[in-house]
Amino acid sequence: SSTATTFPVAVKKNTADYPPVLTAAAILIATAMMYLRILLLAFLFNGALGRQLIVPFFLLAITSTGISSYFYYRHLHAGEKIAAPIPVATQNNPLEFRTALVFATLFVIFATLTHYVLTYYGNSGLNALSFIVGVTDIDPFLINLFQGKQVFAQTLVVTATIQATISNNFLKAVYGVSLGTPMLRKYLWMGFGAVILISFTVLFAVKWLLY
Repeated sequence: SSTATTFPVAVKKNTADYPPVLTAAAILIATAMMYLRILLLAFLFNGALGRQLIVPFFLLAITSTGISSYFYYRHLHAGEKIAAPIPVATQNNPLEFRTALVFATLFVIFATLTHYVLTYYGNSGLNALSFIVGVTDIDPFLINLFQGKQVFAQTLVVTATIQATISNNFLKAVYGVSLGTPMLRKYLWMGFGAVILISFTVLFAVKWLLY
């Protein structure tokens, strides 16, 4: 989960092991993987939906990867060396097990909430929830949506999926800015600002093409 990655990585202090530019690069490459993971889930549950998402999500994955790579090579070209790895015997898991437990609990809660909202509130509930779920991992929302237990127009499912990723990226930026160092905030606003801007462009283009 890119959201569960953002929390523990953002709070690391600005040390040789966690320089802000590389921390931002790590968060953004996790975001790129989010798009590919969602695309895989779409194909597993609904091949037609996956085909409609493949161009938008590949574009967004490439955008996130490109920004992450830019930050990574900017760090290298600045003449700074990446710190040597901490010995395995002494290092802690940088993603932290406690954070994983919190997000596992939120996964279950949002899976239940999503099922309830999609069952009883229809299209309006779907649109509203697609923006709200960004506060945590969006997978439970999307898995429920992709399984098709509730009947929604395919176009609405496509746009709701993109909207959920926009919401999630905005919240990750907020988490990172709130928890990180001033330099990390700068890189995260730059990176997520570009991804969110392109995401809205993709969303409007998809709506124009599908509607």
